[in-house]
Amino acid sequence: MDSEWQETFRNRMRHFEARRAPMPGEVAVSIKVQIRSGCFHRDCSPRAYELIDRRLSKLGLDAQFGFEEHESGPEILVYLAITTAGLSLAKSVIDHNNHQS
Repeated sequence: MDSEWQETFRNRMRHFEARRAPMPGEVAVSIKVQIRSGCFHRDCSPRAYELIDRRLSKLGLDAQFGFEEHESGPEILVYLAITTAGLSLAKSVIDHNNHQS
């Protein structure tokens, strides 16, 4: 099961990167918004997707940004510059995980 999930994830990232290859200093990143309980499918959460769709229409999907729907919560695919922003993100994730322990 894990290998199936990993292959699906790899394919999703390859498809995203095929739209535009990373520029020097960029990396494709998947940000998964995990829900605590229930279902986050479009049919189960119409109000949430109404808000998401409205915001996405204003942003416009381009080659630097992607949005994937999942029942367990949405996934945002973006290019992140591996500079101070990338290091700050990594630090905040590590700090958050350390405080959760």
